[in-house]
Amino acid sequence: MYRYSWIFLILGCADGKTEDTGDDTTYVTIDADGDGVSAPDGDCDDTDPDINPNEEDIPGNGIDEDCDGEDG
Repeated sequence: MYRYSWIFLILGCADGKTEDTGDDTTYVTIDADGDGVSAPDGDCDDTDPDINPNEEDIPGNGIDEDCDGEDG
């Protein structure tokens, strides 16, 4: 019972979406930081909700907030 509680905790708390690939395989992508964008969808740091392609990049702070590969 305890082992199954951890599985539910991991799967129940993350926002996931399924993707139908047209074959018999269904993939589930997990948005680990809850910002609405998962790593396969372009989130370059899925541990920080303030870093994803939808964020505005602050120039010169050394952080690529919008995941375009550049700071600012």
